[in-house]
Amino acid sequence: MRPVFVAGSTVSRATLHNFDEINRKDIRIGDSVVLQKAGDVIPEIVEPLAKLRSGVEKKVERPTVCPICGSPVVKDRDVVALYCSNKNCFARDYEKILHFCSKKGFNIVGLGEKIVESLVNQGLVSSFSDIFELKAGDLALLPGFKQKKTENLLQAIETAKKVSLPKFIFSLGIRYVGEENALLLARLLYSHSLSEFIKQVSALSVADLQDVDGIGEKVGQSFVTYFQDAKNIAMLRKFEALGVIALPLEKEKSQKLHGQTFVITGTLSLPRNEIKELLQKNGAKVSGSVSRSTSYVICGENPGSKYDEARQLGVKILDEKDLMLLIK
Repeated sequence: MRPVFVAGSTVSRATLHNFDEINRKDIRIGDSVVLQKAGDVIPEIVEPLAKLRSGVEKKVERPTVCPICGSPVVKDRDVVALYCSNKNCFARDYEKILHFCSKKGFNIVGLGEKIVESLVNQGLVSSFSDIFELKAGDLALLPGFKQKKTENLLQAIETAKKVSLPKFIFSLGIRYVGEENALLLARLLYSHSLSEFIKQVSALSVADLQDVDGIGEKVGQSFVTYFQDAKNIAMLRKFEALGVIALPLEKEKSQKLHGQTFVITGTLSLPRNEIKELLQKNGAKVSGSVSRSTSYVICGENPGSKYDEARQLGVKILDEKDLMLLIK
């Protein structure tokens, strides 16, 4: 879209979610639209302005084949997303590797989109464990990789071998297991080695996971099914042989904030993920939206609509100093 200033930043892209949502809102190519930041963060199209249409706008067609490999597109009954039916599709491998290396996963500095694409194109990486077997000679095949850049990337890969258990679980790309569920699962699976982790996950049942507050049947089934696959277990064993360590969560500092729900808005002196981790270590839950069940809203500079919602609902608002005092 044409760049526009919204809630503190210039936006030129917004999520359309999925094809069901596009059809429901009747969003067309060439439309003028109403834009907002959902949760004060994610640019989202609210609705098209149909009265401004000139007649040249086009409906967004749902694809029937994968734009990368040409295989048929499939859609499961219980989800809105479309999937490529080809398990060996380049794009599927590429996205899995990119997810694995991302900041929320192993956070391998330097392994961005272009380099991952080159590695997959050259056949150097097709599985997660391949990343930890890369050598200087392999990287020499990639454009722009001179000695310093090669050394930096290999060092970043070596550093990334130590990762927290929640990030490790998230990085595997298990269906329905996002950041929050990965954290809940990591609290359950307090293991000091991948061998111990393998024993724990191999013994889990869906019923075991449903006993965890916040884990439903769909997430539990997906998690258990993933580790019933011998290929995935073999990959974990290879990780351990290559020196990968999934660090268990630190024990919660206290249960002082147990049962309380926090929402964070605005710019704080600490990165938002650090504030979030601090709250979770003290037993709190962190939500992305304000409701009557919210205990506190932590407010920094330039807060968004969450601040107004908190005031309307009578939710107590804290600044960063208030939060630190509350924890101490």
